[in-house]
Amino acid sequence: GGQEDESTRAQSSTRSTERVELPCVPSDEELQTMLREEFGHTDGFRPGQREAIEALLGGASCLVVLPTGQGKSLIYQFISRIYRKYLGDRGGVTVVVSPLISLMADQLRQLPSCVRGATINSTMTPYEMDAVLLGAAHGEIDLLLV
Repeated sequence: GGQEDESTRAQSSTRSTERVELPCVPSDEELQTMLREEFGHTDGFRPGQREAIEALLGGASCLVVLPTGQGKSLIYQFISRIYRKYLGDRGGVTVVVSPLISLMADQLRQLPSCVRGATINSTMTPYEMDAVLLGAAHGEIDLLLV
């Protein structure tokens, strides 16, 4: 019944909380190539992006405060892509907390094709939410907007 589902869900979420390390940190050349070829950015990183990406790859927590339109989304999209590229389905899920459903929808539509994204929001049924969580648990989602 419902209690079993909640118990199973709690066990699944606690099982996957350990941090997975990359086998190696991508070189500057690899990062630039990914930026250009997979994300379509030919002008390089904007100020603050590379530093945030390097901090996150080094295992640090990171708070990025940039004006609207200055590339915050690229940071978490890029990290999500790096983890899948180097670890496959073991790369985990990048979770992004967003204040507005419309913003989540826009971000999902604008994801580059190299990042597999999904969203969970208050307009979804429990069945829809469970389907997204199951996809995330099976390595089918790189980026989850909630």
